[in-house]
Amino acid sequence: MKILGANGEVGSEGATFVSPGREPWVATENNRVPEGRHTRASGDSAHVEIWPIRAEDLTAKPLTEPFDVITCLWNVLGHISAENRQRTLCAVAQLLCPNGKFFLDVNHRYNLQAYGVLPTCARWIRDHLFRSESNGDVVAKWNVDDLTISTYGHVFTHPEIARLAAAAGLELEERIVIDYGNGGIRQYAFQGNLLYVFRRSSRIDSSSAPQTS
Repeated sequence: MKILGANGEVGSEGATFVSPGREPWVATENNRVPEGRHTRASGDSAHVEIWPIRAEDLTAKPLTEPFDVITCLWNVLGHISAENRQRTLCAVAQLLCPNGKFFLDVNHRYNLQAYGVLPTCARWIRDHLFRSESNGDVVAKWNVDDLTISTYGHVFTHPEIARLAAAAGLELEERIVIDYGNGGIRQYAFQGNLLYVFRRSSRIDSSSAPQTS
């Protein structure tokens, strides 16, 4: 099984490829890895390799075969710029094998559990009165000793993800609502963040199939 994990720390987009018993290929952005260098580790049953490239440039390196599983967790998609999110998901669709699964986890903009009733209602009203791609942009700041540490990102609505996925050639199999506080699965979207399971659209497979006459 070939697995591509586009999972990075806040502020970076990482991808780690695990290939049991095969030569590995990995794409990642990690500022601690010098440009043009990669690290590799192997065990008894798996190989891992990391390449210092950005998640939205996953197609920059040729692949000999697609991936069975691709993951993009911890709201990594929210740390990719708006103009590159669509391209990233298009790359995922192309890198996924026909029967493969893509697991996407994003922070939900209308998560009452995390953001509270009043801020969430204010976001909902703003989204409906003043529609903008930047409505979900957020900045988080922490004060550590005498330093202020900040990061930026985007928190999503379900319609946003549905539009991005459909345009990229991904079909929804399942949506799961997860409470990050305790890991529990919730019934309603406003109770947590959103985990999606996608498969590659059949239209991609039909368009790439050899034509016969």
